[in-house]
Amino acid sequence: MGSFWNSPDIVEMIRSIAQWVSAISVIIALVFSMRGTTLKKHADSEKTKIDLAEQSLLKDKIHETKNELDSTKDKLNKAEKGIAKLIKVDASKSTQHVRLPSSGKFTYVKMDNSANKVIITPSAANQTIDGDFDEISLEVQKESVTLELNGNNWFRVN
Repeated sequence: MGSFWNSPDIVEMIRSIAQWVSAISVIIALVFSMRGTTLKKHADSEKTKIDLAEQSLLKDKIHETKNELDSTKDKLNKAEKGIAKLIKVDASKSTQHVRLPSSGKFTYVKMDNSANKVIITPSAANQTIDGDFDEISLEVQKESVTLELNGNNWFRVN
Protein backbone atom coordinates (compact mmCIF):
# COMPACT_ATOMS: atom_id res chain seq x y z
CA MET A 1 0.00 0.00 0.00
CA GLY A 2 2.96 2.27 0.52
CA SER A 3 3.68 2.24 -3.19
CA PHE A 4 0.18 3.48 -4.02
CA TRP A 5 0.65 6.71 -2.05
CA ASN A 6 4.14 7.17 -3.35
CA SER A 7 3.00 7.13 -6.97
CA PRO A 8 3.66 10.52 -8.66
CA ASP A 9 0.21 10.48 -10.28
CA ILE A 10 -1.53 10.03 -6.95
CA VAL A 11 0.54 12.75 -5.31
CA GLU A 12 -0.27 15.11 -8.20
CA MET A 13 -3.95 14.21 -7.98
CA ILE A 14 -3.97 14.88 -4.21
CA ARG A 15 -2.17 18.19 -4.78
CA SER A 16 -4.79 19.17 -7.40
CA ILE A 17 -7.63 18.19 -5.08
CA ALA A 18 -6.04 20.25 -2.29
CA GLN A 19 -5.77 23.23 -4.62
CA TRP A 20 -9.39 22.80 -5.66
CA VAL A 21 -10.51 22.54 -2.02
CA SER A 22 -8.51 25.65 -1.23
CA ALA A 23 -10.03 27.49 -4.21
CA ILE A 24 -13.53 26.34 -3.30
CA SER A 25 -12.93 27.48 0.29
CA VAL A 26 -11.89 30.92 -0.96
CA ILE A 27 -14.98 31.06 -3.20
CA ILE A 28 -17.24 30.03 -0.31
CA ALA A 29 -15.61 32.65 1.92
CA LEU A 30 -16.14 35.29 -0.78
CA VAL A 31 -19.75 34.26 -1.24
CA PHE A 32 -20.43 34.54 2.49
CA SER A 33 -18.53 37.82 2.64
CA MET A 34 -20.52 39.20 -0.28
CA ARG A 35 -23.72 37.87 1.21
CA GLY A 36 -22.87 39.60 4.49
CA THR A 37 -22.12 42.83 2.64
CA THR A 38 -25.34 42.48 0.68
CA LEU A 39 -27.28 41.82 3.87
CA LYS A 40 -25.63 44.83 5.52
CA LYS A 41 -26.44 46.99 2.49
CA HIS A 42 -30.00 45.69 2.55
CA ALA A 43 -30.28 46.39 6.28
CA ASP A 44 -28.80 49.88 5.77
CA SER A 45 -31.24 50.44 2.90
CA GLU A 46 -34.18 49.36 5.07
CA LYS A 47 -32.93 51.58 7.91
CA THR A 48 -32.71 54.49 5.47
CA LYS A 49 -36.27 53.77 4.34
CA ILE A 50 -37.41 53.75 7.97
CA ASP A 51 -35.47 56.97 8.68
CA LEU A 52 -37.07 58.62 5.64
CA ALA A 53 -40.51 57.41 6.73
CA GLU A 54 -39.90 58.81 10.23
CA GLN A 55 -38.71 62.10 8.74
CA SER A 56 -41.82 62.24 6.61
CA LEU A 57 -44.03 61.57 9.64
CA LEU A 58 -42.20 64.26 11.60
CA LYS A 59 -42.57 66.75 8.73
CA ASP A 60 -46.28 65.93 8.56
CA LYS A 61 -46.62 66.42 12.33
CA ILE A 62 -44.72 69.72 12.17
CA HIS A 63 -46.94 70.88 9.30
CA GLU A 64 -50.07 69.83 11.20
CA THR A 65 -48.87 71.60 14.35
CA LYS A 66 -48.05 74.75 12.34
CA ASN A 67 -51.55 74.72 10.85
CA GLU A 68 -53.06 74.33 14.34
CA LEU A 69 -50.90 77.21 15.58
CA ASP A 70 -51.94 79.42 12.65
CA SER A 71 -55.59 78.56 13.29
CA THR A 72 -55.20 79.41 16.98
CA LYS A 73 -53.50 82.70 16.07
CA ASP A 74 -56.38 83.55 13.71
CA LYS A 75 -58.93 82.77 16.42
CA LEU A 76 -56.97 84.85 18.93
CA ASN A 77 -56.73 87.77 16.49
CA LYS A 78 -60.49 87.61 15.83
CA ALA A 79 -61.18 87.46 19.56
CA GLU A 80 -58.76 90.34 20.17
CA LYS A 81 -60.58 92.47 17.60
CA GLY A 82 -63.75 92.03 19.62
CA ILE A 83 -62.08 93.11 22.85
CA ALA A 84 -61.84 96.80 23.55
CA LYS A 85 -58.60 98.28 24.81
CA LEU A 86 -59.12 99.87 28.20
CA ILE A 87 -58.03 103.51 28.56
CA LYS A 88 -58.17 104.91 32.10
CA VAL A 89 -58.27 108.71 32.17
CA ASP A 90 -57.46 110.84 35.22
CA ALA A 91 -59.03 114.32 35.02
CA SER A 92 -58.39 115.24 38.64
CA LYS A 93 -56.14 118.22 37.74
CA SER A 94 -57.99 119.50 34.65
CA THR A 95 -60.40 118.57 31.89
CA GLN A 96 -58.78 115.93 29.66
CA HIS A 97 -59.20 115.97 25.88
CA VAL A 98 -58.77 112.53 24.33
CA ARG A 99 -58.53 111.96 20.58
CA LEU A 100 -59.74 108.62 19.26
CA PRO A 101 -57.11 106.73 17.28
CA SER A 102 -57.50 105.98 13.58
CA SER A 103 -59.09 102.55 14.15
CA GLY A 104 -60.01 99.95 16.74
CA LYS A 105 -62.26 99.45 19.73
CA PHE A 106 -61.62 101.31 22.98
CA THR A 107 -63.23 101.66 26.40
CA TYR A 108 -62.57 104.97 28.14
CA VAL A 109 -63.13 105.27 31.90
CA LYS A 110 -63.04 108.47 33.98
CA MET A 111 -61.09 107.37 37.07
CA ASP A 112 -61.36 110.39 39.39
CA ASN A 113 -64.25 112.02 41.26
CA SER A 114 -63.43 115.62 40.27
CA ALA A 115 -65.80 117.98 38.46
CA ASN A 116 -63.43 117.99 35.44
CA LYS A 117 -64.61 116.23 32.30
CA VAL A 118 -63.04 113.74 29.94
CA ILE A 119 -63.89 114.93 26.42
CA ILE A 120 -63.48 112.34 23.67
CA THR A 121 -63.27 113.42 20.01
CA PRO A 122 -62.59 111.57 16.74
CA SER A 123 -59.12 112.01 15.25
CA ALA A 124 -60.39 112.92 11.77
CA ALA A 125 -62.48 116.02 11.14
CA ASN A 126 -65.02 114.15 9.00
CA GLN A 127 -65.68 111.47 11.66
CA THR A 128 -68.56 111.53 14.13
CA ILE A 129 -69.59 109.58 17.19
CA ASP A 130 -72.90 107.76 16.81
CA GLY A 131 -73.39 109.62 13.51
CA ASP A 132 -74.33 112.93 15.20
CA PHE A 133 -71.73 114.04 17.73
CA ASP A 134 -68.36 115.69 17.32
CA GLU A 135 -67.48 114.75 20.90
CA ILE A 136 -68.78 113.00 23.99
CA SER A 137 -67.99 113.66 27.64
CA LEU A 138 -67.47 111.52 30.70
CA GLU A 139 -68.40 113.55 33.76
CA VAL A 140 -68.57 111.26 36.81
CA GLN A 141 -66.17 108.81 38.39
CA LYS A 142 -66.20 105.31 36.83
CA GLU A 143 -68.35 106.53 33.93
CA SER A 144 -67.25 104.72 30.80
CA VAL A 145 -67.95 104.43 27.12
CA THR A 146 -66.83 101.82 24.59
CA LEU A 147 -66.37 103.09 21.06
CA GLU A 148 -65.62 101.19 17.89
CA LEU A 149 -64.77 102.52 14.45
CA ASN A 150 -67.22 101.20 11.87
CA GLY A 151 -66.04 102.45 8.51
CA ASN A 152 -65.60 106.22 8.88
CA ASN A 153 -67.51 106.84 12.10
CA TRP A 154 -67.29 105.83 15.75
CA PHE A 155 -70.20 104.11 17.45
CA ARG A 156 -70.96 103.34 21.09
CA VAL A 157 -71.05 99.65 21.75
CA ASN A 158 -72.25 99.72 25.36
